[in-house]
Amino acid sequence: VDPEKASIQIDELKTLTRASMDDLRRSLAGLRAPGLGERHLRDALLALCVDIGGRAQLEISCSIDEDADTLSPAHAETFWRVTQEALTNIERHAAARRVDVRLELEAHTAALMIQDDGRGLPPDAENQIGHFGLRGMRERVEGLGGTLTLRNNNGSCVDVRLPVF
Repeated sequence: VDPEKASIQIDELKTLTRASMDDLRRSLAGLRAPGLGERHLRDALLALCVDIGGRAQLEISCSIDEDADTLSPAHAETFWRVTQEALTNIERHAAARRVDVRLELEAHTAALMIQDDGRGLPPDAENQIGHFGLRGMRERVEGLGGTLTLRNNNGSCVDVRLPVF
């Protein structure tokens, strides 16, 4: 009936929608786990193992290659995120007592292995509705040309191999 008034209301709705979207983006960013940032990978992984081990009452053995800090930022961030997600999954779901975390650098490969003594992974662990952690780990690793292998072996094992040049 009143095009001028309708135009004003539409403009107000646009402004409100933009402000709501900005608030939503800030909220979602706050929910994300902190990244590696400027920290050295080796120190960050060792600290993560101590932190989660203490919080979850897990005995975590953590062996990180001395040269881990020479990895590219993309490789370092991927190893950080995969370790963070794997340890969080172990804490929440595995009913484990012991965990072994190893990062080794070889000639053209960096290998991360996270093994626990818990209940193991369900057969369809990566495809469970509402659970995106394992799928996200795989996407990160494969995005860098690597492989992620999940297996049950007296608990669960996450094995990541990334090519390094």
